[in-house]
Amino acid sequence: MPALVVPTEGCDLERLGVVGSYSTPTTFVSHAGLANSSVAITSPGLEIAVIECGATPGLVVDCSGRMPAHVAGSCSLSRDEADQIATWIEDVRTRSPGLVYAALPAVGERIDDTTGRVIARTFSCAGFVHAAYEEGAGIVLLVPENALPEVERETVITTWAPGVPEHLVNRYLEKVGLTGTGPWRLLLPGYLFHALRQRVSSAGAAYQPTSEDASFSG
Repeated sequence: MPALVVPTEGCDLERLGVVGSYSTPTTFVSHAGLANSSVAITSPGLEIAVIECGATPGLVVDCSGRMPAHVAGSCSLSRDEADQIATWIEDVRTRSPGLVYAALPAVGERIDDTTGRVIARTFSCAGFVHAAYEEGAGIVLLVPENALPEVERETVITTWAPGVPEHLVNRYLEKVGLTGTGPWRLLLPGYLFHALRQRVSSAGAAYQPTSEDASFSG
């Protein structure tokens, strides 16, 4: 099961497989996380236990989160790879000087201007998943962020802020690191599932997403 839309009859997902939630009623993937154990997703949208990165202050990385599973993807992780990812997650949670949610960059660091020390690691939800696989187990799903396609403001709003009143949209976008009117080079959650789907046919090469890959419909 490289990646699929959860079918009516459900599907099984491995430990630390990738889970995605739709920005309903669209097929744009708004959020991604990791299944914290092997799980039977018995129906589309079933809420399952996940490890996720979000914008909740003090709980940027939540190992007891829950999210609806509309899409799911797997690398057929070996036990060693899954253990390496789990160790990386624990190290990030317990040893990082600070954790901050940010959409741009999807994976980054904040540096103290005076001391030059790292004072926080920053992740988006998709960036956290991508880094867990790459830094934890050496599995590179996507090309570097500077090679990702530019994403227009309308796509960002559809993905992350549907229904947010227009006068509040700019405040929301700025809060997650998106200033100006765009476009921005973003690691969108949908990219992960396209990367997982093509991983077998590409012999594990990093996936180059297109602007249409914000949506994943199977």
